[in-house]
Amino acid sequence: MVRFDSRRLTLGEHVEELRGCLVRGLVAVVAAFLLALCLQDPLMEVACRPHFWAVGGFGAGTAAEGPDPEVVASLERARELGGKGSAAAALADAVERMARAGTPTGPRLVALRYTEAFMAYMKVCVIAALVVAGPFALWQFWIFVAAGLYDRERVWLRRVIPWSLGSFAAGVLFGYFVLIPIGLRYLATYAPADLVESTISLDAYLGFLLLLTVALGAVFQLPLVMFALIRSGLVEARWFAEHRRHALLAAVVVGAVLTPPDVVSQLLLAGPLILLYELGLILARLGTPAGAAAPDAGSTGDGSPPSSAASRRPAVGRRNPTEEAPS
Repeated sequence: MVRFDSRRLTLGEHVEELRGCLVRGLVAVVAAFLLALCLQDPLMEVACRPHFWAVGGFGAGTAAEGPDPEVVASLERARELGGKGSAAAALADAVERMARAGTPTGPRLVALRYTEAFMAYMKVCVIAALVVAGPFALWQFWIFVAAGLYDRERVWLRRVIPWSLGSFAAGVLFGYFVLIPIGLRYLATYAPADLVESTISLDAYLGFLLLLTVALGAVFQLPLVMFALIRSGLVEARWFAEHRRHALLAAVVVGAVLTPPDVVSQLLLAGPLILLYELGLILARLGTPAGAAAPDAGSTGDGSPPSSAASRRPAVGRRNPTEEAPS
């Protein structure tokens, strides 16, 4: 466990500490970027897999290229020399089937500018570097910020941050493996292949992939946001329950905005959003501080008017006047 210095620091010492944290985080990101450059082809293949799952795995498109013509000619000669039904002909047929099975199907992504492929590879490498070195850079930022927090605030953030990162990763994985391939399949097969030939830009595909994955990662933060609002006293737990119908409508609208215009993709996003809202309601009830009575409409039992939301607001996060402020 990291021990934080309790002494007061001058402005210059704070700036020097911040500079050290930023330098260490930047060095980690640069090192991860150099490592990603060495693995840029496998990383690009991973980034493009949802595209080929959509247009190739479901048969939307033709083979990008067949086996090598020289290999095909050699196999034909083997069939002619061996004769029909011979072992040589059977082996030639098996080799050709294996070659065609290993050929990627579906339209390839294209680069429309000289610099497009280079910039796309750099973008993928930067994203990979942030994924690898991001936790270390975030830890450096935490070291700088946590020194100015009270102990209870540090404990609360230590519990929330891992769940937040896990929720973001879950949203990204859901988009990568489920939502994006299905949405791309719908878009790729919308127009008949004999009328429209798909030519998809590499830069446009990566932008679409990045936008949806980041958006889904942010959407999956919904339960934690609801829990934080309850713990801070800004919103009461019953407010979320009373507005459940509005939340269902909002989930459908968000699903329609962030996904391709097909019912399946919209439901694939709206469904998890509704489940996340219900999970947030459960966390909201658990996050209601003990002793906070459920508010009732109308007057109280003694005839006095009901207390306001401000008077019922829990004193979470308020500083104790007797507690010395950290530096």
